[in-house]
Amino acid sequence: MTSEGVRSRAWPAIFLTPALLWTLTACPAADSDPEGPTTVTTAPSTNEPSENEDLAQSLGSAVEDLAGVERATATWQDRFEVPETLSVTVGVTPDADFDSVFDEVVRLAWTSEISPLSTLTLYGSDVTDAQRNDQRNVFFDDGDTARDLEERYGPRPN
Repeated sequence: MTSEGVRSRAWPAIFLTPALLWTLTACPAADSDPEGPTTVTTAPSTNEPSENEDLAQSLGSAVEDLAGVERATATWQDRFEVPETLSVTVGVTPDADFDSVFDEVVRLAWTSEISPLSTLTLYGSDVTDAQRNDQRNVFFDDGDTARDLEERYGPRPN
């Protein structure tokens, strides 16, 4: 079989596949309700980007007040590479435990008014020893994670 024969037989699939997909997804099923769905779900409220940036700075100040934290910064971003992400960087004292500090940061982020918020990225390092460091990502939009955090801290504010 020549490459010309392959091309001449394959071209209808290029056009038929999108048409078939459109037909299957755009046309209602025969047994569907013509009036539409009976329940409506609402999207969570969202803040203006500048409001989330201000809330992130306030959260960074609150993190600085935690035991074992020497310095902290928090930034909120919503770009293609980092959608709906709060990044918190902490410098901890030599005796600080990363797990304890990060748990408190997660609590502060979960209970914050920052919205939308899908991911919390945590970076931590010892202020006297850069070799002692830790990093975590917490995915608030993961069902299991969200259920666990809701049990521990209550529902996210909207």
